[in-house]
Amino acid sequence: MCDNAMWEAFIDNSLSELRKIIAYGYASEIINYPVLDPFTSFPELSQEWSIDKGLPGEIYIKVHAHSPVLTGLKSVFLSSKPTINYQTRTLLFGLGFDKLIFFSPDFALDSHYKFLSLKKEANLAKNISITAEKVNLELSFKFDFEKENPSISAYNSNCSYKRITPDFKYDKISVLLLPWLHGFIEKNVSNSIGKIISAKLTEDMKTLYSEQKLFVDKIDSLYKIKVEQGGWEEGKVPRIFQGFYGIGELPLPSFWKLPVVNVNKLPHISVESIVDSCCTGDIILFSGTDQISQNIRRVIQSPFSHCIMVIKDEHLVDGKALAWQATINCHQGVLRDMKYQPGIQLNLLNDMVSEYLHKSPGSIAVYRKLSLRNCNSPNNQASNEGLINFVKLMDGKPFSSDMDGLYEMGLLEVKPPYKQSFFCSGLVAESLMILGVLDRKYQHYQYAPRDFSALQNHLPYTNNSNVYGKESVIILE
Repeated sequence: MCDNAMWEAFIDNSLSELRKIIAYGYASEIINYPVLDPFTSFPELSQEWSIDKGLPGEIYIKVHAHSPVLTGLKSVFLSSKPTINYQTRTLLFGLGFDKLIFFSPDFALDSHYKFLSLKKEANLAKNISITAEKVNLELSFKFDFEKENPSISAYNSNCSYKRITPDFKYDKISVLLLPWLHGFIEKNVSNSIGKIISAKLTEDMKTLYSEQKLFVDKIDSLYKIKVEQGGWEEGKVPRIFQGFYGIGELPLPSFWKLPVVNVNKLPHISVESIVDSCCTGDIILFSGTDQISQNIRRVIQSPFSHCIMVIKDEHLVDGKALAWQATINCHQGVLRDMKYQPGIQLNLLNDMVSEYLHKSPGSIAVYRKLSLRNCNSPNNQASNEGLINFVKLMDGKPFSSDMDGLYEMGLLEVKPPYKQSFFCSGLVAESLMILGVLDRKYQHYQYAPRDFSALQNHLPYTNNSNVYGKESVIILE
């Protein structure tokens, strides 16, 4: 079971459209619903009971509500966090309502009580109003991932409420009516809301599939390759199917707004201050605004599209602060006579960050400092030497020719046909593994830029003293 904040954001964001449907109706080629508040689109309601167990006689009650009306649906809100179960392919979440009022202007009640020769009858016709406060509907949806016709259907619901206040003359009879009201709310309200949400999610899934068909087809082909390579250990499934948060796990894309960096809520830091105080292993994440960057952010559901690792070592470029990265963009390579070239490269940190922010208007850079016992301690020298050798070996090599394919192989844990091919986050991950900051639980190509952001807390550190600090927005002075 995966309890995911992204599903919560998705469902919560969908409520804005649901509120419009409740208030104004909804019409499309797929569904056409009338205004739901007041909710009148159900048949005449009737129910009857015959009670004799444990009683000296028999009680019979029949009620009928003509032209019933329900109001208060516009107060809908998300009442419980969505959870998704991959084995049963089900989605569960709760919707709450502050107050629902059921009203029938023509309410009829017929009852009789029989005990031996004693008989008593009661007939009543009047209006009735019953208020339910703090109503909660737990809704369940079933996924169908058929390629040509993906859908989500509502299949179960459960209703509860904090208090019910009947506006009814006969209190004893009112108590008997409460089970009937419970059945009414559960059957009519939850089914109606469930159908609307189900239709909307189905529509979104079809749109998603049409937009991401190439991606889905590629994942399908890689799945078959993984099976040919031996598949997964018994009892295990691909990490892509295990959740949305960890390394190598992918959230469903394109359902919600593009994630962004909340600049106003984060502290700021100057690039000059970073140059002075940074250590090897620190991270800088970039939120790009160009089309490629936005596509990356949408697919991996991350505020960030690119990441680099900071290197500051006396054996490289006189101990200056450097940016170690894999990129398709051109920057001055300090190990290549400052030539502008793309690919895997080492750049002056100040120049690289400034170039990125100036060339991509609206872009944001965020700094995260790596906390170690002592980033300059002798215990780290062997790891630093290994990193320097790795840098000299890889500098100047091309950026991965199939970044999407390499990352998708990581999602399904497929062994790539080529070695030492890196995209940005993979290069950072491999470098941190050489440094001894991360263990080798995952392959470098399973990492995405989002895995190094504060959004994630699943980096496999080698010990508890290794941890990245808060995000700080970089400003240029």
